[in-house]
Amino acid sequence: MADVFSQIYVQMVFAVKNRRALICLEWEERLHRCITSVVQSRGHNMLVIGGMPEHVHILILKPVEALSDLVREIKNAANDFTKEEHHKSRTFEEEYIEILKDFEVEMWRKKMVDFFLSNG
Repeated sequence: MADVFSQIYVQMVFAVKNRRALICLEWEERLHRCITSVVQSRGHNMLVIGGMPEHVHILILKPVEALSDLVREIKNAANDFTKEEHHKSRTFEEEYIEILKDFEVEMWRKKMVDFFLSNG
């Protein structure tokens, strides 16, 4: 069978935890470049990458390694990238207040005022 031809396409979808819309337009393109560099550096042929604020789609042609290995590396790189970008966009105080609001902590305003008054 010298004339056998095969072509395998793999689509992967990576969702943000709890499907929250956390991928900001300001750094979405850089995130896509980061993921593309991981895919290409591992010898895969990236056909397209895209997505929405809560997920990313990746289409590759004919994987050259176990998909679980590739997925692990993509998730690690994307996670490292987004942690850096996330903390560039908000201060500690803003993030702390948002967490308190998310978990509906009753006295969050009073505690924040007391904290900042006592720490000058």
